[in-house]
Amino acid sequence: MSKIRVLSDEVINQIAAGEIIEAPCSALKEIIENSIDANARNIEVFLKNGGKSKIVVDDDGDGIQSEEDLKMCILRHATSKLSGNNLFDINSYGFRGEALPSIASISNLSIESNGRGISVDFSEISEPYVSSVSRGTRVCIANMFDRTPVRLKFLKSDNAELAKCLNVIENFSLTTDSVSFVLRTDNKTLISYRNDSLESRISKIYGVNLFEKAIYFEEKSESISARGYLFHPSHSKYSSLNAIRLFVNNRIVKDRIVSMALKIGYRNVIEGNRYPMAVLYIDIDPLFVDINISPTKSEIRFRDEQSVQRFLIKAITNNIQSFNRVSLDFNTSRAAAPDEAIANNSQSFNRGFLDFDTQTCRTTNNHNAVADHQIIDTKEETHSFFGEAIAQVFDTYIISYKRETEEVFIIDQHAVHEKMVMNKIIDSISNNENSQYLMRPEVVNVSALQMLRYDKITKTLTEFGFRIDAIGHGTRPQVEGSAAIDAFGNEGLLIIRAIPGSLSNNEAFQIIADVLSDENDEVENKREYIRKRIADIACHNSIRGGRPLSIDEMNCMIHDMENTENVFQCNHHRPSFLRLLKKDLEKMFERS
Repeated sequence: MSKIRVLSDEVINQIAAGEIIEAPCSALKEIIENSIDANARNIEVFLKNGGKSKIVVDDDGDGIQSEEDLKMCILRHATSKLSGNNLFDINSYGFRGEALPSIASISNLSIESNGRGISVDFSEISEPYVSSVSRGTRVCIANMFDRTPVRLKFLKSDNAELAKCLNVIENFSLTTDSVSFVLRTDNKTLISYRNDSLESRISKIYGVNLFEKAIYFEEKSESISARGYLFHPSHSKYSSLNAIRLFVNNRIVKDRIVSMALKIGYRNVIEGNRYPMAVLYIDIDPLFVDINISPTKSEIRFRDEQSVQRFLIKAITNNIQSFNRVSLDFNTSRAAAPDEAIANNSQSFNRGFLDFDTQTCRTTNNHNAVADHQIIDTKEETHSFFGEAIAQVFDTYIISYKRETEEVFIIDQHAVHEKMVMNKIIDSISNNENSQYLMRPEVVNVSALQMLRYDKITKTLTEFGFRIDAIGHGTRPQVEGSAAIDAFGNEGLLIIRAIPGSLSNNEAFQIIADVLSDENDEVENKREYIRKRIADIACHNSIRGGRPLSIDEMNCMIHDMENTENVFQCNHHRPSFLRLLKKDLEKMFERS
């Protein structure tokens, strides 16, 4: 007797349901997708017990036109969403043809449309019947997982399942602002998006305080376009789960390539272990993306992942510069982020371009100024965004006052100067002014694998000020005075002729050794590593806390803050200053 047999349709549907319908929110998502594909403009949802007992979705879409279609819609692999046999040419939400029969296999399902209805009792299909629903479609799902108690016990509390359903409706409201959504439960309306703009919906979902600090952006190339809202770095999260809402061709998805692009784009303004918040829309030819890699259609795969990531990194990096003048104030209750470990750097450099320099004063690492106790004329109006210095406390914090707007700023002198030094280094790199040529070239032996890695990051090393020649395999030439790194193999040669001006020889050579030995071949990771090392050096060459400054020196720093990018955070993503309004102080002293 044969041991292999074909499973029954009921079991097949239950298996499919296990892949697609994980919880009430999964079923709700599939039904709303059908409503939107049917051109609905108003969708109303009712939930009982977080959707576990009942889900009802009413829409005013095109509906199901014939009794034959009503019978067909609950059969496996039946769909009206796919015009041909090309699974990549998808321009709608649903196409797999498994959602309705999968839902029917684990619940009591009824579908009513255009005066007709049909019900399925855990895969037992009724005959069509007369319905009072004359327009659009009503889908009712009841008693989900009642006959699969093992699945039922894995569901969370009613409130937890309700929260997941809320998230589903929020996501759809952000993709289709022309569609109104209402969610009710036990005669209580929880969501009502009627005639709301996209901006209004984002504001309702994230809150006014977060949204008012977000910036909108749009970027296009020949094959891809991106738009959306980037949230302020101070609102970053430790998990990407709820931080990033990504919509590709209007479908809510998760994608590590996009998440990493966002993280890299924000790399100078948030900690490495945090994720930026963003609502991001990507439009791309359906033929260049595969949405059929997961049963729930929640994941995608781009055909050319590297091109997409490069495009997004550039777009995000360019646009977050706008945060320099968007809501620079910090909440006084905001806790500083954990201090990142700063690399142990035994050498300190005092090159000219690292100095804090303005027209009125010059401060170097060797300067031992004593705080000047003069008081400036506070009656004189100032046009500086950060006001004028009035005092220094704890030899670390500058207090400035802006009379015309009644604002007080508390500025961390080390954090601000650290950012200024870092920006000068980056500017010198961008302007190709950062290379210092060695008196004698340094010759480095590298293995074949390391030579391949070097080939991938040649452009990156050049961008940072390295000037290196690579030659083929062979024996190392004798270069007088060379002290090459011998930790490498002997398969090829790199001749280092110049290094970044902000680095010592040993530091520069160690960076090269590190990036060529790193098994992670992502170019952006190596670029980020080099930037981090430069940031550490900027930190060591900046004005420290505990050093007295004169009023003139403090004002020089304050005025230079105006033209410093991303000045609201130091290189290690801690706040650089706090901003207090008069009303804040009055509230503290209970004067309001």
